[in-house]
Amino acid sequence: MININKIKNLFFSMYYISSIGKIDYVFFSEKENYRYYFLPLINKLLMENKEVYYLSSDINDQIKSDKGNVKNFYIGHGFLRMVILLLLKCKYFFLTITDLGNNEFSKNKNIENYVYIFHGMMSTHKIYTEKAFDNYDLICCNGPYQFEEIRIREKKFDLKKKRLVKSGYLYLEYLNKNINLLKEKEYILFAPSWNYNNFNLLEKFSIKILSHLLTNNFKVIFRPHQEHYKRSKKTLNDIFLKFKKNSNLIIDQNSNNLSCFEKSNFLISDDSGIVHEFLFTCQKPFIVFSDLKKIHNNNFLEIKKSSFEEEIYEKFGYLVNSSEIDNLKENILKAKIEFNNKKKQIENYISNKLYSKNETSNIIFDEIINN
Repeated sequence: MININKIKNLFFSMYYISSIGKIDYVFFSEKENYRYYFLPLINKLLMENKEVYYLSSDINDQIKSDKGNVKNFYIGHGFLRMVILLLLKCKYFFLTITDLGNNEFSKNKNIENYVYIFHGMMSTHKIYTEKAFDNYDLICCNGPYQFEEIRIREKKFDLKKKRLVKSGYLYLEYLNKNINLLKEKEYILFAPSWNYNNFNLLEKFSIKILSHLLTNNFKVIFRPHQEHYKRSKKTLNDIFLKFKKNSNLIIDQNSNNLSCFEKSNFLISDDSGIVHEFLFTCQKPFIVFSDLKKIHNNNFLEIKKSSFEEEIYEKFGYLVNSSEIDNLKENILKAKIEFNNKKKQIENYISNKLYSKNETSNIIFDEIINN
């Protein structure tokens, strides 16, 4: 069915963006949940009386400002979105999209600086495709590990040297400033990642894991990745149908993970960025299925560095294999006991591995906007 409101908004966006001159700060969001990766920086810009243009492919995704210095535009998907982005003229264009210039997101010569904002704390050379960041002008790095990985790749493949900002992780700032850690935590959070490989935690093992946890009277929050709603509709429908009457299960479809973090005392996942966010924000134990790897770059060994995520899993997590699901109850207990001996190391680890925990927006503002 044709959505007249969307069409009207699309053509208004196209007309407006084509008719204005060069602007300073533009953000693009694929969907409402991506907004939170930008929000601390956008709020900083608005607080400093800068004008922000916010483009989204989700018509319900908008930034509100009492000062009126943010302009929201719906730009849809597909051909018209690409036309609008090619009409854009700006100084800084902030995105969370990887593989810029290698997919439908072509580079526009009227955009001075394409700025990449990470939407996870993972290393750059394993779970991302090989050329994921090559075409960006400026990258806001979470920590020294990403800085070093990108510089190694530039040197190894004779790439144009990018401007790297030692910023920290914007979304961690958002979580730490908004989460209520005093809420009673009584749930296990089960949050599988998405993966190009069809043999993955959601597709092959999610029903068995949920059955095991619920049979053993655990209260569970099941949080699929946003990509699962596009790539794994049948599996999700099967899960929703099978467990819909179980009062101990919550299906979390919120646009951010604040609520599920506030309610959870334990996490079960795989090669997922949610592990780091949960650990660094909640400082609670987790299990990772270490045999279900997420490798989106088959040449990752060319960058001779172990990944940040593997270091996190081994240092703070409890690693199991998918063959051990029947022993999950016992492994949860073991993981909690082991974690109690590791917890005191977390804050020191964060300070050594991340450029900032709560001041990332100020760093980016000072390094980019004020320079």
